[in-house]
Amino acid sequence: MFTLKDETIIYTTPKAVFDYLTNVDTLYKSWHPRDHIFFRALKGDLKTEGSIVHFLEWLGRFPLYGVARISKIESDRYIEYELPYPFSRLKLGKAGFRIEPLNDAETKLTAHVAVETNGWTGRIIDAIIFLLIPRRIMEKHIREEGENVKTNTQSIQA
Repeated sequence: MFTLKDETIIYTTPKAVFDYLTNVDTLYKSWHPRDHIFFRALKGDLKTEGSIVHFLEWLGRFPLYGVARISKIESDRYIEYELPYPFSRLKLGKAGFRIEPLNDAETKLTAHVAVETNGWTGRIIDAIIFLLIPRRIMEKHIREEGENVKTNTQSIQA
């Protein structure tokens, strides 16, 4: 079991951050130009709970392709993705964004990624994940994503 979390203060409204994250299919390359390849809805859209998305990005030297379901969405506040059934039952992956207003001009974006397996199988899964993608690479990637959301949402408003 492991969780990664990163917080970024962005000088814009929660709505602007939410709009950026729910239009990421068209903004994915600008979000992380060096590492992001694509992010698209396979079923539904990026603003609807239950929609299915897929993406491809590089984490270090490891290409990460994934399929996820939007498991929870609250306008201007929260987006959560998890692996679709049957993997959701195994809790092999969940990621999301919490968007919190700090005042009229600042928003806190908290990104998180979690793998919730326990016991000896969880330790094996964690070891395999960190062998393929070292933790420092994941932490750097998630931190850069927060900074790029900050830069991109502020430049869109300017």
